[in-house]
Amino acid sequence: MVVSSSEVNSSMSGGWNEVMNVTVGVSNLSALNSAYGELSHSSVSPIPANVSFININYAQAASFVSRNYSMLAFGYVAFKSINIANMTNQTITKNISKDNLTNVTVGDISGSFYIYEFSRSGANYTSAIYGLYSNYLVVGIYHGEKNRTKQDFTTMLSTQVAILTDYKLNFAATEHLLSNQNITSELGSSYNPDFNMSFFLINPQPLYNSARNTSTYRSEGSDYSSYLNMTSNGSAISGMAVAAFSSNVSGVSNIYAIGYVQSVNQSFASEAYMNLTTELNTSLRDSGMEITNITYNGLQFFVFNISSTNGPNITFAVGHKGNYLIFEADLGSGQLQTQLKDLMEQESNLI
Repeated sequence: MVVSSSEVNSSMSGGWNEVMNVTVGVSNLSALNSAYGELSHSSVSPIPANVSFININYAQAASFVSRNYSMLAFGYVAFKSINIANMTNQTITKNISKDNLTNVTVGDISGSFYIYEFSRSGANYTSAIYGLYSNYLVVGIYHGEKNRTKQDFTTMLSTQVAILTDYKLNFAATEHLLSNQNITSELGSSYNPDFNMSFFLINPQPLYNSARNTSTYRSEGSDYSSYLNMTSNGSAISGMAVAAFSSNVSGVSNIYAIGYVQSVNQSFASEAYMNLTTELNTSLRDSGMEITNITYNGLQFFVFNISSTNGPNITFAVGHKGNYLIFEADLGSGQLQTQLKDLMEQESNLI
């Protein structure tokens, strides 16, 4: 639901390639917050209960790199209501007005209010557009050697509005991850999807090349080169996804989370799994326990339970298949080795 490479190229010449995208879906962070508080018996929560992003349904963004290593980020945030989007827009526009920015244009296109601004620093230009359409806030930011016009950005904004009008995202589901139907069927109580996030490097090499071309990299190349060179030795991460679900039946709360990390090749996932199982077996040796590997359809994994008198019981599983490192955990239910084993095998079939 974000503008594609072809749509960026139709607005701005330069041979643009999509290199990265991110999706975040928020269904009910308050429920997840409440379940965590009950399970941990603590008033301290990792999720601020009153922050504004709870009013977001989902958000998406994509990054693009051109032939001359210019960079563009374009995305949007979908709020739960038009009123919340309008209030957020009022706050943002007031802050923009206070900054007394030069080269600012305000207008309307395809039913979207927008603010466009550009600046120049040395040989590089920075341009940005901000738009409000229905319950969506759209943002695009460009940085490169070539000046990009207001028309370039308003054309992309108009395209983005058309996409948001014609298509609806199922933000409660995440690519290649089990849904709440699978989880409820296996765990036996009603789990609701509360949060999900996915991140993918679609074409990492142009992104790394662009990063190497920046003045920051050239001046501090030795600090960044080891990270940027990971793509050549296969240890770079190319994607990740996670989803969290909560359940409350008769006052009893549970949290289930599942996710994966995707690497450039298989060595990262297999080595990470081997190192984890080695560390766990070393720490469990004195208690007479050890990790038992299970295999299923190319997947190797283990399931383990941790019982606690001061906190929630935790059952978790970790596995690897191909270039995927997969993990899942249930907080609160206790001994669920069989159920998490079945869910891990179902997840293996998805990837």
